[in-house]
Amino acid sequence: IKIYIGIGNIYASEILNQSKINPLKSSGKITKNEIRKIIFYTKKVLNYSIKRGGTTINNFLSIKGVKGTYQKEFNAYNRENQNAKTFHAKGQLLG
Repeated sequence: IKIYIGIGNIYASEILNQSKINPLKSSGKITKNEIRKIIFYTKKVLNYSIKRGGTTINNFLSIKGVKGTYQKEFNAYNRENQNAKTFHAKGQLLG
């Protein structure tokens, strides 16, 4: 059993983008199908990031002293008001 605690802004942005859920949507209006999408893409995004060594924005290093590379593949995080990079979103990302 894997337990995820404290999804940060980076991963939350990427998960919602891949789930095609507006990040401004009220949590009380999220449907059961959207919850299933969030769970699915949480696993997908976090596992993919782990394979890339995590995310290094400023100074994160693995226990081996290696920087993560997932930040090179952001589709949503820190891309407000820019055109979407992938098919998961169309137009500009919310800012």
